[in-house]
Amino acid sequence: MLEEHPVDAIIDFSSQDGIYTYGESAAQKKVKIISAISHYSEKEVHFLNKLAQKATVFWSPNITLGINYLLYAAQFLKKIAPFVDIEIVEEHFKDKQGVSGTAIRIADVLELKDEKINTIRAGGIVGKHEVIFGFPFQTVRLIHESISRDAFGNGALFAAEHLINKKPGFYKFEDLLHPYFKV
Repeated sequence: MLEEHPVDAIIDFSSQDGIYTYGESAAQKKVKIISAISHYSEKEVHFLNKLAQKATVFWSPNITLGINYLLYAAQFLKKIAPFVDIEIVEEHFKDKQGVSGTAIRIADVLELKDEKINTIRAGGIVGKHEVIFGFPFQTVRLIHESISRDAFGNGALFAAEHLINKKPGFYKFEDLLHPYFKV
């Protein structure tokens, strides 16, 4: 298909197994791979890293610009106050299975155990993540809420635009945001 319909990038919102459908062909043709899959097993992450030896590969469990800004801000706050109490609250639509990949990513970035993730499933909530920093005598809350699935498409376009001149390698959203945070 890539022979008949050449593209600069593939943006994947499909499933954990989708990468196996196009990954090798895309990497051989130097097509940029932008993955917005919430959960990958170690096997898929290893495969993405293998593809990144030939092609530009980007993966973000939540590809919205806002949540990735929240991750950046949360890391800075934890550096300032490394011993603060931190809890994560994630809310999604009633039928979403399991803990969100975004909440797991937040916990990983902040070096928290998964039991610090509190899960709520109700109605048609698109996605809301809150990181609560409990200081003595005060609380700081960082909140991101996706009110439309359009936020995911906008994030994918942001990634595509920022990967145009990137060399083959494995990239995460932090790699794209880092230049904006230089002081």
